Amino acid sequence: VHWDTKMQTAISDLEVRNEEVTGYMYYIKYYFENSLSEDSPKNTTEEPISENFVTVATTRPETMFGDKAIAVNPNDERYKNLIGRSAYIPMTDIKIPIISDERCDMEKGSGAVKITPAHDFLDFEIGKDHDLEVQNIIDKYGKLSGDSVPKSLQNIDRLEARKKIIKELKDKELLVKEEKIKHIIPHGDRSGSILEPMATKQWFLDMDSMASEAKEDIQNIAVFPQNYIKIFNHWMNNIQPWCISRQIWWGHQIPVWYFDDNHIYDLEKYNSYKKHGTNYLTSDYGQINKDNEQFSKNA
Repeated sequence: VHWDTKMQTAISDLEVRNEEVTGYMYYIKYYFENSLSEDSPKNTTEEPISENFVTVATTRPETMFGDKAIAVNPNDERYKNLIGRSAYIPMTDIKIPIISDERCDMEKGSGAVKITPAHDFLDFEIGKDHDLEVQNIIDKYGKLSGDSVPKSLQNIDRLEARKKIIKELKDKELLVKEEKIKHIIPHGDRSGSILEPMATKQWFLDMDSMASEAKEDIQNIAVFPQNYIKIFNHWMNNIQPWCISRQIWWGHQIPVWYFDDNHIYDLEKYNSYKKHGTNYLTSDYGQINKDNEQFSKNA
């Protein structure tokens, strides 16, 4: 989901304001397993691949500690021989596989893409298809955290961490180059802050059935101008599940409660528990201790 680090809540796609900004594409060396160590003499070529490393291009180097793979397009002749090998995440001793996926854009950056399933929407989809782990390395406040993050970067804001990472990559001659670019950055329409793609537990509406009905109904409606029907159908054909839960109260609360064992209780079970006044309610989900009132309300 899109996570707003300022408002401290998930938001839906409709609450996202995409803005074109000036930024940088960073080209970073990922050394192969069994290649020269990072302390050995460096190959200074700007070619995307050498005998020792592959160059990965990214606009978000701060997320690399959550990388679970490097992906290349199977049709990219430059990288065919790399598929199945492994490389190390820079500044760490963490080894990740090199995989192939047709969704990798051969023309963008170096053509070799870091896959960070927890902090990028496309990476999440690629990760699911390749059974990659989803590991958050940025917390809800936008700070780096987790076992894979170097101690010197723990609890540092993601944007400040980026500066420190780039400096260290330069010092270790792991940064091939920086390329100034224009790209789209999502912002919260209420907070104005940069949103963080994040893997969190939320409630979603399945939009497929509603989209199917809407496509049928639009045939009986006069639309002006006519080209908007094409735009509408494109939207319906590419509709995504709608995130309806929030961590702050902007609207009606979802009638679901949580128990301390992470089990979920709907309104019917909750009312039954209150009505009978028993110490425990036994259900398929386990027992609820009434005396301790251990329910917590979902946003």
